[in-house]
Amino acid sequence: MERRRVSAVPPACVYHDIDPVEKAMRDCVGINTRRVLVDDGEAYGVARRYAGENMPEMLPRLERFHGPGSLFDLFGVEEDLRMALDPIVPLRSGGHLVIETTEALTAV
Repeated sequence: MERRRVSAVPPACVYHDIDPVEKAMRDCVGINTRRVLVDDGEAYGVARRYAGENMPEMLPRLERFHGPGSLFDLFGVEEDLRMALDPIVPLRSGGHLVIETTEALTAV
């Protein structure tokens, strides 16, 4: 990177991180992963290429999801995100916590 920085003529990119799909494959997929579902054609291609080059044992477990609906709908991701961002957290006992963030502190 230092060599690129020294030889670059501004404006120039001296560092480019890997694609987010490649990063997800690198960081989240391992030997214990049973399957990887991808619902976007371009992302699926990137994932297959990355797996082929770096983790060929994962190729049979990489699947293209064709619906119905989206993966977020199928696995309830939108609802989980909504609940995670909700300041009121229900407790099993029937009560709830209220988490409020202000400029100076986070109160529970």
